[in-house]
Amino acid sequence: MKLRNIILFMCVAIAFSACRNEDLPDLNGKDARISVNLKVQKRTKAEDPNELPGEAKINTLAIFVFAEDGSKTGVGNYPNVEAEYEYPIEGIQAASGNSRIVAIANAPANFESTIQSYDQLDAALTQLSAQSQTNLVMSSEVITKNLVTGDNPLGEVLLTRVPARLQVAGIYVNFKGKEGLAGRQVKVERIWFDNVRTDAHYFSVDDWGVVENKGDNLTATPVHTPDLVITDGVRPTYNDFIYHRYVMENAGMHNTEEIENPTQVKITATLLPNEEFDTTITKTFIGVINQNGVHVTGKHDGHKYVYRNYVYNITLTFGENSFEEEEDVTALGVQVTVVDWGDVEYPWIDD
Repeated sequence: MKLRNIILFMCVAIAFSACRNEDLPDLNGKDARISVNLKVQKRTKAEDPNELPGEAKINTLAIFVFAEDGSKTGVGNYPNVEAEYEYPIEGIQAASGNSRIVAIANAPANFESTIQSYDQLDAALTQLSAQSQTNLVMSSEVITKNLVTGDNPLGEVLLTRVPARLQVAGIYVNFKGKEGLAGRQVKVERIWFDNVRTDAHYFSVDDWGVVENKGDNLTATPVHTPDLVITDGVRPTYNDFIYHRYVMENAGMHNTEEIENPTQVKITATLLPNEEFDTTITKTFIGVINQNGVHVTGKHDGHKYVYRNYVYNITLTFGENSFEEEEDVTALGVQVTVVDWGDVEYPWIDD
């Protein structure tokens, strides 16, 4: 399902040195000026069932312009963008010639001042700790353009979120009438995600491309204690997620091979006693997120593991063998539904 969460209409006019010098002053060799008008149109919740409030919000915006040699020739910094309002932008100064343009939303304050070259931006990392429901880093692909004298319309550009979202949507017990287990209850003690990458690159060269930062940058998310008791054979109704967190891409660079440290869901649960059986068994189970790959209509059909800009709905089921062998920590049913979170549409329209 393709979602369009925010539409920003940007009217772009780039005036070059064909004007008189007094009309367009030469600022350290920058002979171009970009004027942009943002108009934000937010869709209703009914049209975006997979979007949580604020996940498409753009708070800050930085537009970088680099020359062919990678040097920065211009930057537009807009620290107070409001998603509900029209926001005029004028005066991005840049040099003409072959250029690469990248748009970054929701970067930290003064981020643009730390970037002096394309290589610096390419190496910069956004932190998982900086992501929140109302402030998710988003970025465009690299736009290549030979800026010439006169107006330079850039066409349509999409902003894509850097993080993904994992959410445990349901936990169930199905002992299938097994003797000694039928009708018993399971208490969920703790739940968390492990092997979560702590950072990612701000942008990709391609649209919705790779942002994974491979290395030892792995952590576990905070532990959630839901105090949830589930009865065998009784299917509870969940009106909200049991647990959800934002995570960074961990997909083995968008291939289908096995990876060494895939992102996991971990859950500690206790099989409670009943009138017939007075023993309790507590185990911690581990399930790999999207290990086998599932089909989703989107940029990466049939992908495995965790990619940027997707929502992973996770359903966990304790079965007849879950509490048999203490060593078997994988005796847990893990079902994953992958939802195309969608892009934030960001068209640049000729003035």
